[in-house]
Amino acid sequence: MKYTTVLFDVDGVMLGEDTYFNATSQTVHELIVTERFLGQSPSEPNPDKQRVAEIRRHVLGDRDEVLDFLKGRGVNSNWDMVYLLTVHTLLRNLKEATDKEWARELCRRGVTLADFAEIKRNVAITPSFEYFTADFPAGLEKHQFLQYLNQFAKEWVGADTQYFGRSSQLWEETRQIFQEFYLGDGKQKPGYLDREEPIVPGEELQALLKWLAEKGVVLGIGTGRPTTETLIPLGALGVLNYISKERIATASTVLEAEEEVPAAAPLAKPHPFSYLRALRGAGPSHAELLQEKLPLERPDVLVVGDSLADLLAARALGVSFAATLTGHEGERARSMFEAHGADHILKDVREVASLFE
Repeated sequence: MKYTTVLFDVDGVMLGEDTYFNATSQTVHELIVTERFLGQSPSEPNPDKQRVAEIRRHVLGDRDEVLDFLKGRGVNSNWDMVYLLTVHTLLRNLKEATDKEWARELCRRGVTLADFAEIKRNVAITPSFEYFTADFPAGLEKHQFLQYLNQFAKEWVGADTQYFGRSSQLWEETRQIFQEFYLGDGKQKPGYLDREEPIVPGEELQALLKWLAEKGVVLGIGTGRPTTETLIPLGALGVLNYISKERIATASTVLEAEEEVPAAAPLAKPHPFSYLRALRGAGPSHAELLQEKLPLERPDVLVVGDSLADLLAARALGVSFAATLTGHEGERARSMFEAHGADHILKDVREVASLFE
């Protein structure tokens, strides 16, 4: 098969994922454990490497069990992970509130960060991370996780609500706290942008992209990272010399599209929108793009990703898929990719060249 277009994921393909998962853990720790929000412990804006590892084990499990659970079910957004972990613990604790009607009304009208001080006065918050994987029922798909928080609100608190989800104010607020940790706040939090680590040497990644571009292959990116976190590290690696910005679809692009066409949300992976946006470039509007009939049946287009969400997005788009074994699960992901019929399984992104020989 001669591929005319190659669309890359970023995390687990070009850049390592640990910085993002560390930021996820620190954000949840800040929201649940520290006195700034729901907890009693001092805030830790800039923990050392050892402390970061301890926080990550506390939030995501000794062997990243929570992370494996979510990624294995197609939840690929760090913003969604932060929200899910935070609201899960919040609802589990509201279940224990003495004033049941207060808790029900709080959930019905919608919890925001402004309510956290009152919640802390009424309930002694205990982290519930160890219950997370057991509480969600088997068989949930990616897009169902956020909405299932409303089921917890009904079962645990007695509140009949549809508030909890990606359109809630609390989702946006927890996203902003994540951004504080990842980008830095200009004060105490230094951010993670300067701690990014490429999966393969930058010069080798550049050489691959240059070689593909010289063959006339159209290159694009569909990533769950926001635009700033995408362009800065990839610019430093020289990737932007070979991939036009109009063919880079990010989490910021997804949010723009969801605002333009609210009825289409959620559009994050495994929805194929990111890769379709990268494939089409700057031409059609988001609304026009979402009218396209899928799958496209374009085996000449190749998506290169490291996760189940990438594979499912490629399948929904109707294009070919190459899995890299450089994501969070590494070689352990091979059986999953085989079971889902990945067209190619690669040791790392450099092996994309072998598909053109």
